[in-house]
Amino acid sequence: MPRISRQRSENGHYHVMIRGNNKKNIFEKTEEKEKFFEIIKKNISEDKWHLKAYCIMDNHAHLLIEECDNDISVIMKKINVSYAMYYNKKNEMIGHVFQDRYRSEAITDDRYLLAVIKYIHKNPLKSGIVKNIEDYKWSSYTEYIGDSNEGTTDIRILDIFSGNREEAVKRFIDFHKEAKEEILFEDKEEMKEYEEKKAWRIIEEQKDANKFLLNKKELIELLLKNTNLSQRKIATMLEVSRGSVQRIGRSLLREEGID
Repeated sequence: MPRISRQRSENGHYHVMIRGNNKKNIFEKTEEKEKFFEIIKKNISEDKWHLKAYCIMDNHAHLLIEECDNDISVIMKKINVSYAMYYNKKNEMIGHVFQDRYRSEAITDDRYLLAVIKYIHKNPLKSGIVKNIEDYKWSSYTEYIGDSNEGTTDIRILDIFSGNREEAVKRFIDFHKEAKEEILFEDKEEMKEYEEKKAWRIIEEQKDANKFLLNKKELIELLLKNTNLSQRKIATMLEVSRGSVQRIGRSLLREEGID
């Protein structure tokens, strides 16, 4: 099956995620994170692109890249090949280090850009690794707030918050503390996991409230309205025929005036 062409970003900004093959911890050790970051810095120096944000976790990494004069595919190929050679040699291994190709999302505007930066920086917090974002060493957050002398990240995005640097940093910190967040997905697998968990939560809530319907019609409607799961997946979860879900789905579309 041919690969689907990547969406191009008009402003050259991309949210990139790379993951270890089979979710393996390819950045687990400090020396591995250091090497990966060293490769990124070398690549920036050679190919003249901008790193807007990053976070290196144990089994995956997020990068927010502005490609400038170089195509994102060229940038990521050089980074991945360099690290894969290092990792395989270090561990006396052969074969794939990364899971598939890198995954990327085109950044369309400043609102989405800021949402991605927050998402990237809060990865260690959501994973329970740290209690405070600034405590995680392997992200660009400390560069933004002035607690790091690394200088690898292009932090001019702070200008979106204010032309005054001190005020911009304050607003940047407050922005990361806001509870409201967009749910961003760097790959289809994570999106499926999220939607399935949400669906099971809806099902359990129905059971807990003694509202579980034996004919399951209303439950099917709830899942169709409140999740992005496929009709096939809903049928499997509820142990009903796919045709039953399809009929209810068509009925809902008619009610909404969509033929």
